[in-house]
Amino acid sequence: GEVSPGVFVVARGTAESAARRFDPGGFFGEESALGRVPSEEDVWMRAEGALVCFDRANLVELAANYTPPRVEPAPQRLNLDAVPVECEEAAIAALARRRVVAVRGTDAARRLMIATRLMRRGFHVV
Repeated sequence: GEVSPGVFVVARGTAESAARRFDPGGFFGEESALGRVPSEEDVWMRAEGALVCFDRANLVELAANYTPPRVEPAPQRLNLDAVPVECEEAAIAALARRRVVAVRGTDAARRLMIATRLMRRGFHVV
């Protein structure tokens, strides 16, 4: 596969891959675009529809300038500067389910990538 130019969001219609279905609001391409790695799957529209592409550079700039809201109770924190890439899955597995997670770290693209993984697994991310 190729490296995705950005994160795609289904605006209208349905997109699918061999393993997943994406209804309006669903998104894909984040691991490839943010991690700058070739995509592992092809995605296509089932019928006429619309996709919105948020390019990598703009997403990373937004993440770099993001100020998280204050939430109560205080969220659990995942500081990516203290987690080696090869230990990311173990760090995610150690998080308590159904609690808000504050993802922090100096690499904005990595923060976004981990945040999308967490959201796909049902976490709320700030």
